Amino acid sequence: MTQAARWDDFFKEAPPLPPLDEALVEDYIRLGRPVDDLPYTPEFDDLLKQAKARGDKRDHRQIFQRLINLRKAARLPRSLIRSTPVTGITDDETQILLQLVEGTLRGAIGSRDQLPYSMEFDAIASSFNKQTGRQFDKHIVWRLMARIAK
Repeated sequence: MTQAARWDDFFKEAPPLPPLDEALVEDYIRLGRPVDDLPYTPEFDDLLKQAKARGDKRDHRQIFQRLINLRKAARLPRSLIRSTPVTGITDDETQILLQLVEGTLRGAIGSRDQLPYSMEFDAIASSFNKQTGRQFDKHIVWRLMARIAK
């Protein structure tokens, strides 16, 4: 294979998405929010309802994971405006959250995207609020997790 042939393969268009994914991407773009800002929001619930109305059988977690995978495959726009400001927490609270996440993920904090809409996430959010005396909803806890994991 020649160098030119390899470059041609590299720049080929991605194969078309399945119809349910194509519709999901279109709905996602209309939301105007980054993927990381969607979990535990009314907008994400609406996105799921739209998907279900089209016959999509995936649940919250599966839809979120699919959006993450589409983003990683460069099939979603990355330059959407973040809608939810990240709430400030103290250094001690950051450490508590970090320990909870690392304990759940066995130190692999980079794999935090697997947590939304799981029992593990619910346990982290509940434990964080209990240990800190906060009453953050799941969306805020997710945004805090996303921030500390970067």
